[in-house]
Amino acid sequence: VYVIPVQITNISGISKRFKYLPPKTEQFSIGKMKYPAEHGLIAPGMSAVVDIVFNSTSLADFDDELLIVTEENSFAIPLLARKEHPLLNLPEQLDCTSCWVGDRADMVFRVVNKGGEAGFRFFAEREDDPANNGVEALCLQHFIVYPIEFYIGKGEAIDIF
Repeated sequence: VYVIPVQITNISGISKRFKYLPPKTEQFSIGKMKYPAEHGLIAPGMSAVVDIVFNSTSLADFDDELLIVTEENSFAIPLLARKEHPLLNLPEQLDCTSCWVGDRADMVFRVVNKGGEAGFRFFAEREDDPANNGVEALCLQHFIVYPIEFYIGKGEAIDIF
């Protein structure tokens, strides 16, 4: 759960009231509201604080808005929830070199994450491929990829075998 206070300041020359229309999505809600006085009027230069609460079980990006309505006009405050996306240096194709029939060549590919943290899992191209049933390694016809699943934070590196 994330809570961000939003300060709404009266920049007019007279005291004002405002009301709000809450966000439409279930991930955003309104927490506490703090007015400078008990009566709800906001004097010129004074501010009210509205706590915006974000709560989600998904890592997806979310957009919404908080609509503020005064006696004279209304305006929307955009609410954006973003997670920094991972940025891996993993090439599109991995060059596994060549070796003689019956021989073995072990390759190590260093993967560095320069973006946000994330978890990854390798899959075979076809969903029904028995290679997708591996617990720790992805076993394809002539290749084994290990680890099949990993978590990598920003600035971290992992070796793929």
